[in-house]
Amino acid sequence: MSLKPPSGWSRTVFLAALLASPSWAQVGTLATIPGKIVDLAPESSTSFLFVTHEGIVGRVTTAGFPTIIADPSSGPFTTALRGVSTTPSGDIAVLDIDGNIYRLPAGWPPAVQVYADLYMINDPTDFMVDAAGNYIVTSSTPTSFVRAINWISPDGARWAYYLVKHTPVAITTDPLTGDLLI
Repeated sequence: MSLKPPSGWSRTVFLAALLASPSWAQVGTLATIPGKIVDLAPESSTSFLFVTHEGIVGRVTTAGFPTIIADPSSGPFTTALRGVSTTPSGDIAVLDIDGNIYRLPAGWPPAVQVYADLYMINDPTDFMVDAAGNYIVTSSTPTSFVRAINWISPDGARWAYYLVKHTPVAITTDPLTGDLLI
């Protein structure tokens, strides 16, 4: 069986609807999410988070209903967003296009800036928070534009980056070992 989005629908909205569906055999309620979705992250067994390029952070439940959690004015986010993840404490972490990291305490605005990037992150492509609360970002370095995996401590005070030979496209944790997969 081949599933294709209805004419005029973006693939992202169609994918979000499929993921929000209670079962793969039944396509759930299709919901319109304003803007261009740039990242999705599982939140629980019944919902996932999304961020848009335009600065919207939201949640979609298995019922298919989107909830806007924060936007550019309530965030406040001053640049386009690139990533979203949950933290071990239940906060929502958000990465912007400039490499700045924000935390939405208990999942609601206003956002608290955890890390202000000056030297390490350029063109971030993926974002996650590990079990210890560390922020992991894939990006290129600002000076040499070499691809890297960036590590930022939970409080944003310490950071490091590791150059990689091949471009990291996405990162996640191994569900069996907890190790980082590229």
